[in-house]
Amino acid sequence: PIVFVPDQPGQAAIDATAVAMLASPLRDQRDVIVYDPRGTGHSQPNLDCAEVRSETATQLGESLAPEEAAARYNAAALACRARLAQGGVNLSAYNTLEQAADLDDLRRALGYTQLNLYGSGYGARVILNLLRGQPAGVRGAVLDSPLTPQNNLLSEAPGAADAALTEFFAACEALARCAVWYRDLERTLANTVDLLNARPAALTLTDPATG
Repeated sequence: PIVFVPDQPGQAAIDATAVAMLASPLRDQRDVIVYDPRGTGHSQPNLDCAEVRSETATQLGESLAPEEAAARYNAAALACRARLAQGGVNLSAYNTLEQAADLDDLRRALGYTQLNLYGSGYGARVILNLLRGQPAGVRGAVLDSPLTPQNNLLSEAPGAADAALTEFFAACEALARCAVWYRDLERTLANTVDLLNARPAALTLTDPATG
């Protein structure tokens, strides 16, 4: 079988991808498996933080200083943590090593000798940990844009985004048509950021989940 490992920490997969996977041409020759990692989606216990979702939605309609917004978000996250812990959830059991071990448990529970694994981003990191700890159950693995174990997603994200934009701007300048159509793209972006920081745009949107 081919197992698709979700590419973000805390991301479920069944509801989001099962319908698309049913139509996948991969199913002509392979079993295709999507699953919800522990703590997400249909798994139990589910670590969904209603407190954080509510606070995030509330802040969308408010104009807050960054310090106040962060403090309120952190308070909501801590309230969620306390609720889960009081409910008997062992929060230390939700980590990358446990997720990797879960993949091997999934293989054995479904009766497969080996798995083919596909993961991008954080999903690739989970696969790398499985290959390091329990490689016998893996036939093959595709690591797409892997977030390797030595990478720190949070601390490296700003630098990675800046490097990507810098390369993008340079590529546009080097391409005659792009340089004509989007003159001084870097300055345009910087000016737009300054403008929106000074006068944030107000938008009215409909939540697709709630209407």
